[in-house]
Amino acid sequence: MATWGVLHDEALTSDESVIRQLIDSLSNHDKDTLVADYQVRKYYKGRNPFLWITAENIYPQLVDTFLVSLESVARSGFSPSKFMADQLRSDLSHLDSLQFDDSRYNINKVLARLEYNLTKGYLRLVVGERYGYMNPEYILNRLDRDDKYPGKIVYRRIFDTPIEHPDSSFYAQAIHAAATDSMLFFIESCRPQSPLFAKYQQRLATTTDQSDRLRLLCNMERSRWRQLDSPENHRKRVVVNIPSFRVWAYDRDTTISMKIACGANRTKTPLLASHIKRIEMNPLWIIPRSIIEKEVMAHVGDSAYFARNHYFIRNRQTGDTIQPQHLTPEILKNTNYMVAQERGAGNSLGRIIFRFDNDFAVYLHDTNSPGVFGRDNRAVSHGCVRLERPLDMAFFLLADKNPQTMEKIRYSTKVDLRSADADSSIDKSKMLSSLPLKPEIPVFITYYTIFPDADGTLRTYPDVYGYDRVISRYLKNYME
Repeated sequence: MATWGVLHDEALTSDESVIRQLIDSLSNHDKDTLVADYQVRKYYKGRNPFLWITAENIYPQLVDTFLVSLESVARSGFSPSKFMADQLRSDLSHLDSLQFDDSRYNINKVLARLEYNLTKGYLRLVVGERYGYMNPEYILNRLDRDDKYPGKIVYRRIFDTPIEHPDSSFYAQAIHAAATDSMLFFIESCRPQSPLFAKYQQRLATTTDQSDRLRLLCNMERSRWRQLDSPENHRKRVVVNIPSFRVWAYDRDTTISMKIACGANRTKTPLLASHIKRIEMNPLWIIPRSIIEKEVMAHVGDSAYFARNHYFIRNRQTGDTIQPQHLTPEILKNTNYMVAQERGAGNSLGRIIFRFDNDFAVYLHDTNSPGVFGRDNRAVSHGCVRLERPLDMAFFLLADKNPQTMEKIRYSTKVDLRSADADSSIDKSKMLSSLPLKPEIPVFITYYTIFPDADGTLRTYPDVYGYDRVISRYLKNYME
């Protein structure tokens, strides 16, 4: 390669200041909007050192390492050209053969493109492999408008799983790795760690069906997102997968699985991670404001509706109960009043609920409509997850399988709380209202359209909420 000095052949003249000006031009004309692209422009506008070229040569081993690393990109279904591979190979070919002219392949232009595009392709690779090629917090949380705020553009939050994001420290480490010949180790450290990713990549290598390939790419992307906590970290955990309409509870070599029903498309069940803290028997359902406004409000003046559904209205501050015949729309609109459903048979939460912290007031619980589990599409709720066999889940979650405790749970969820002689007929020594779980059990609500069954076999499920369509639009930035 030419040095920074002036050579006898003008076409082979390289000049550091000229190359810097050409990189400035490349940066100014670069309109790409991937997250890594902004960092590339920021790096060179900061007049930072070149990473790939020197006064006497390029770093051939460094360049080869990067290009070889792109082979894994192809195995993941992406095009190496989206990581600048085609332009890089063209410029490297001219550099190796010293085929330069005074136009596009002037040596300064070639060196400038090599420096800029190598950094661009490298940062695209490490950011995408380490954190994912799209940001689910940004993208998925801008899908559903919240109609509680008429005239304003407000979106419902539907992705609330804490994940890592690239920060200034990550970019500094990436640059340092390229500058100190430790790039290969750094790239490998960025590879997806999820066991699911390896399963998806193996299947991708064997399928030619284009719809299956695209579905696999979407699920591979999900398995790139680095959760702050993940199911693999826990011996005992609960995993809900919405597209499969199933929940799995794991404890060492023991697994139980059952059908679930989840949020309808207008009231999607959010994706989140939390810990189940306690089991409640015969929960009281305090009806959310959105349901009051959309469903209950229309029945003001219909006392039979409130009696039939066992609803009651109570002042939150005084505890006074309002009789349905005295109810007005103004009372229902007043947040000092709540509408609740009595405990016991017929309650929408069923007879048992599993509580965990979240910002959506969604939980795992029983249901008073078990017929829903006979349906294929069970996206029917206001957001909570209904369980087919909640008693089995309760017994599974107990750390101490004490027969007496289990019998109390069973009795509490079967006894008639509303009979005329309930006070005298109920054996209060057998009643449980709440049972804390110690230790608390991690729970993950996920969304995979290809997901392993209990025996590890990958199964394909419908894209219930249409998230695959959204993710695939962004992944196409990296495909042919």
